[in-house]
Amino acid sequence: MEVSRQGFYSYLRRGKSQLAIEKEVLSEKIKESYENSKGLYGSPRIAEELNKRGMFTSKNRVARLMQKMKYG
Repeated sequence: MEVSRQGFYSYLRRGKSQLAIEKEVLSEKIKESYENSKGLYGSPRIAEELNKRGMFTSKNRVARLMQKMKYG
């Protein structure tokens, strides 16, 4: 795969995407909720808890992130 030098260095200088930043924040909140529940809450309960706190997300997204983080 050939990429121009300018394109490559432009890519390196670019910051994280908004989605990547949101994933990091959401992952931290999931970890916090999971540990506060002593590992009892699954993705539906954690998603519900996050929605009540104002972080609107779906249980499927929470489940996907939990699997990636090796919870559950």
